[in-house]
Amino acid sequence: MRLRHAVAALFVLFALAFSVTPALAAGSISFPAAQTYGDQATLTIAGLQPNTTYTLSILDPGGRPVFSEPFTTGATGGYRFPDFGPDETDLPGAVIFQVSMTGGQVIATSTTTLTGVSPYFRVRRLGA
Repeated sequence: MRLRHAVAALFVLFALAFSVTPALAAGSISFPAAQTYGDQATLTIAGLQPNTTYTLSILDPGGRPVFSEPFTTGATGGYRFPDFGPDETDLPGAVIFQVSMTGGQVIATSTTTLTGVSPYFRVRRLGA
């Protein structure tokens, strides 16, 4: 009987040892759901580990990386990018924001929609 209890206890300890994983920061990205050319909203990131370096990546409507910027969170685990508006050469459509850890694991994602006609397109292509 004691042998069964000992084997069961070892099995439980073994299972717990290999099933425990470190908790990841569950971050969030706050940004308006829709943007147009000329808007300058603040992109706010929260809920991350304090004083840790992450990377903000922006992907175009096709999912291709357009911009990447490392940043270090403050004591509260957040970071703000003020006056974060679209460039006049950005394509309209869905824009995806991703925050990733140093190893590349994505821990927060958000999407905004860029609407309107690009001033660059209007001047360069249409001549207006």
